[in-house]
Amino acid sequence: MIKKYLYHFALILIISCNNRFHQRLASVKKQISITRNYISAEDARDTATLNKLLAENIKTYWKIENPTKQKIIKFYKDYWTENKFSKNTILSITTIAKNTLAVKTFFEVQRIKTDTSLHFESKIIYKFNEANKIVYVGKE
Repeated sequence: MIKKYLYHFALILIISCNNRFHQRLASVKKQISITRNYISAEDARDTATLNKLLAENIKTYWKIENPTKQKIIKFYKDYWTENKFSKNTILSITTIAKNTLAVKTFFEVQRIKTDTSLHFESKIIYKFNEANKIVYVGKE
């Protein structure tokens, strides 16, 4: 009798763990997709998409603590007026913790005032809330 219950308990436990694993995997895939869309929106200078992907309560955007979405969008608009071109090429995306991705990019920017170009590799951390909205962007 006890063996029967243990068998059923073990089976339920395995199914439960498997479901959580698949849910977690689906969440990671969604976060990777959101990150790719966010970076594409940065390159396209698409403030509507950036606004849609950011959480209402953002913890950190680079070194800005608890910024509003409007403050981040203003930051982008100011940045874009100073640069005629900027592009991120994603080299890799790695999950480093729950709801946290490390994104390695090759970044290119063309400055307007100095007419100079910068090119460098960068590692950016993106953190998500439970609704898969971005709550953190910055360095480790």
